[in-house]
Amino acid sequence: MPFKPKEKIRKVKISEFIYIDVCGPMSERSIGGSRYFLLFKDDKSSFRHTYFLKYKSEVINKFKEFEQLLGVQLCFRRLPIDGISGK
Repeated sequence: MPFKPKEKIRKVKISEFIYIDVCGPMSERSIGGSRYFLLFKDDKSSFRHTYFLKYKSEVINKFKEFEQLLGVQLCFRRLPIDGISGK
């Protein structure tokens, strides 16, 4: 018996749902010394941005940076996301 198709639920507000993917560590460092890359995608707008990281611990700071970039690029009011303050 085949699986029933799931309805795709899209969010209605920019920044309401953001996909995050961290890849690494790579066996070779980039020219800039990075071993990871981090991809963010906003579900509503499909706005995407990639960061290159030397350390995995940089992810939370890059998330805050992405949130600001998303606001500037798409002119939206910042929203609290999963407990991270939009202050």
